[in-house]
Amino acid sequence: MDVLGQTFSNTADIVFGIDKECRITFWNDRCRKFFNRPLEDVRLKKCAEILAGTNLDGSPLCGPDCHIAEQVRHGWTGNDYDMVVKDRGGASVLMNVGVYFTPEKRSARGGTRAFLALRPVDCYRFLQRMTGENRFKTKESASRVCNLSRRELEVLELVSGGLGSAEIAERLFISPSTVKNHLRNILEKLNVHSRAEAAALALRRGFFR
Repeated sequence: MDVLGQTFSNTADIVFGIDKECRITFWNDRCRKFFNRPLEDVRLKKCAEILAGTNLDGSPLCGPDCHIAEQVRHGWTGNDYDMVVKDRGGASVLMNVGVYFTPEKRSARGGTRAFLALRPVDCYRFLQRMTGENRFKTKESASRVCNLSRRELEVLELVSGGLGSAEIAERLFISPSTVKNHLRNILEKLNVHSRAEAAALALRRGFFR
């Protein structure tokens, strides 16, 4: 496995890779857990067949007219996008999807042409998408308001998205005890008494998209 594959194997994101024909060539452990399907079950199958992604209104995104398929074939770069997929229990989950292309020379040998990383869209961000609010208020401006460090803001953003300490530790590649230390500093700096109060304050002030 090359460096890129190793990186996506260890990430907290749900990541799969496809070749030029949009057949699955890579399937990290988070993918296996989320979809409850091992790589052996999905390898060289069309990603549209496995994901069956849709828009919010239920219309298909995956299929013959998939815009990502065109990007993969021609090596075009594009923006991230949102897609609804079913998890292992059959529940619909809104995901933001980022596409990362591999060098043409490698894919020409039949390897992975692109990696697609899926991240769940939390309720707050979903509401902002629906209401058309500004997508970002920078971490720098938030830092000036509340005097949090960049890492503390990252922790607070994940708390605001509903993640627990163990999930935050995994996402940021830090220990749970380090997360607790950051949370203690966050509560002190924001002058609140719980992570729920801290998240509510951050959302009310519009720290994050």
